[in-house]
Amino acid sequence: MPATSSHDIIEKPVISSGVDLPFPPNSASPEQPSEDIPTQIRLNDQKHTHAVEDFKNAIGKQLLYGCLFAIAVFALLDAHCNIESPMFTSAFEVAKIVATTVLGYLFGSKSKS
Repeated sequence: MPATSSHDIIEKPVISSGVDLPFPPNSASPEQPSEDIPTQIRLNDQKHTHAVEDFKNAIGKQLLYGCLFAIAVFALLDAHCNIESPMFTSAFEVAKIVATTVLGYLFGSKSKS
């Protein structure tokens, strides 16, 4: 058997109490987060979900404003020019349907928890 030197023997720390305490902070390792990893993952996932919902709501609002603007323009053109085209009437109806659908989505979508 090879002889062991004093450098090869690892000294065990002395147990001073019966309660498990966390290790003291090590200056070589980065700061430990205040929360555990699963909680951080859940919070990051929740932030991402909120960002996606905010994006969908912003796009929905832009689409709604565009439809309301189109409805207003169609109504003004119809009032001043008395347009009786079936294409004009269909475009007006499509704008109304899209606007009500977007309103239903914005007000009926799942709120953030």
